[in-house]
Amino acid sequence: MNLEQLNHIVATAKLKSLANAAKSLHITQSGLSQSITAFEKEIGYPIFNRTRYGAEVISEGSRIIQLASQALGLIEEIKKEAKQHIQIQSHKIKLAGIPGVMGSFIKLASNLKKHYPNVSIDISERGTLESIKEIEQGNLDAAFITINKSLLVSLAAYTFEPVSTGKIIIGVGNNSPFAGRSTITPEELKKQTFVLYNDDFIQWFIEDFENQFGKVNVLFESNNVEAVGAAVLELNTITIGHEYTFYEHPLAREGKIVPVELSEFQQSPVTFGWLLGTQKKSDLLDECITYFNQIRKS
Repeated sequence: MNLEQLNHIVATAKLKSLANAAKSLHITQSGLSQSITAFEKEIGYPIFNRTRYGAEVISEGSRIIQLASQALGLIEEIKKEAKQHIQIQSHKIKLAGIPGVMGSFIKLASNLKKHYPNVSIDISERGTLESIKEIEQGNLDAAFITINKSLLVSLAAYTFEPVSTGKIIIGVGNNSPFAGRSTITPEELKKQTFVLYNDDFIQWFIEDFENQFGKVNVLFESNNVEAVGAAVLELNTITIGHEYTFYEHPLAREGKIVPVELSEFQQSPVTFGWLLGTQKKSDLLDECITYFNQIRKS
């Protein structure tokens, strides 16, 4: 008994004809007949009733055909798994994310290397609009971004997988008079000196805030998270960012930067999630996203 014989009996059962089955298998009808006869001899009883009108599975053969079909299905799964493993071993994956997720990206890269030593992973920190541009140009496999309703509509051609909703919050030093409070009002916030991470949604938030409450004092903007954190602690300034930004910021985890919510200010809801390229999501990318999401929840 071999795989070739299993293919032969399954094809014959499906087409109910030796002639048609032989044609679909690209073998001669006599060769197919001999193969089925040898199979039936090995198991000890016939599974087809062969007539000049065709070949019908008899009751005793139904279970054999069912098991043969399952066996062939499992063989195909083994082949598929092996092929995917080979492809993954030489794969390169490119990801980007908003500020505050690089710690999770590093854990992801470390875990990926343990399971797939030959996989190359490229991770970068980018603002939402920059990531969208890279996705549109085909330079990224996926990007973890912040998105609002209007921006989501403009990206209808792409797949967006939401992870959570969130808002902008305020970050103050642990020596700030606001550190012991849960909220800060817009009028109080307006009087503070800001240091800002150069992020699209932060810029939009500031513009919205200034439209309602007037100009704010921004000391500097930077793409360097460490510089922003140092300024908050050493210069007694205030920063703002997504909830995700403060989720794993080292200074926030150490209690040196304290998150404070902004009260009396209606924010536009935002969603955090994965924007995918136009190509079909690979199993490796799906595994990366699943693991990343698990890290964020832990």
